[in-house]
Amino acid sequence: SHLQNVSFDVLFLRDLRDLTGVCGLLQDKLGKSQWTVNREPGESCPHTPLLGTWDETLKSFSPSHRKRLSYMQRRLEREFGVGFQRVTDPADLDDAMWTMMKMHQHHWVGTGFAGAFHDPDSQQFHLETARAFLRRGWLVLAFLRINGKVAASLYGFRVGQSLQFYLSGRSETDDFVKYSPGIVIHAYCMQ
Repeated sequence: SHLQNVSFDVLFLRDLRDLTGVCGLLQDKLGKSQWTVNREPGESCPHTPLLGTWDETLKSFSPSHRKRLSYMQRRLEREFGVGFQRVTDPADLDDAMWTMMKMHQHHWVGTGFAGAFHDPDSQQFHLETARAFLRRGWLVLAFLRINGKVAASLYGFRVGQSLQFYLSGRSETDDFVKYSPGIVIHAYCMQ
């Protein structure tokens, strides 16, 4: 009933999972109110099923993907001092989230996009969500350091036996881009 009193030409609802049936009800109501309704599959959150061990998970990938992951990780570790940190201490969380948000924003604003943390409300939402998810053991917030410098960050979630990738960030300098730190941090997080 609210939508009947709002003036607009297009209503675009993106990436809504219809676990409760509300989207279907909305679609029916809009259709009965003379709206043209299109429903299409959207993006899904990339995720990796995690098996019992890292070796089992790695073996579930195609041979070419396994080879590529192993090569990138070994190459980076051979040429640099590499460190991996997953944030697990609530006392470290806020600073770590601000670092990840800054890294994410730097990259996306540099490419002409707003980035996921462009406004204070979004930043606050993610801080609160990260705190709640950390308490439940669902948060995956990690950093990859190369020669002591933070080169990449990954913000995701562990849901059951799956690593859900959400957002990432990279350092403000492109010193290590050719070494694919984003892919390497994802491999460390899966491990």
